Amino acid sequence: MIKKYLTTPEEILALRNTDTKLYREKYCGYFKFVDGVPCFFSDASDIYFNTEIDFNPNESKLYILVKENLSNATEKDIGKLCWFWDDEEDEDVGNYGVLKYIRDEKFYINDLLYYDKCRRLTFEEVVELTGYMENK
Repeated sequence: MIKKYLTTPEEILALRNTDTKLYREKYCGYFKFVDGVPCFFSDASDIYFNTEIDFNPNESKLYILVKENLSNATEKDIGKLCWFWDDEEDEDVGNYGVLKYIRDEKFYINDLLYYDKCRRLTFEEVVELTGYMENK
């Protein structure tokens, strides 16, 4: 799970027309915009409507955008750009590379280097890493 801390109201409002879940430190549940209105979904399946986003500029890291893990790579991802890592708890420590093959539930970058976990990079991640689309 990759976390990105949102520290300005503009970052939060940019997600208004998406289906993105926003988590908040020390809360049991998440926020999500429903028809442009911020709502809180509790772990007890309750939904609370908010008239405005509760944002205190003195508290950084108030809202957390959690990027859900994509599913593990499969045979169809061989030859594609991927993110490799070992520890489920620490996905942000790993290595980019091209998936060469999968053997015994291990994902190989080459004949000697393999990882326990692997997922295909999203288009947005490739653009971010390479800047490829910036000139188009």
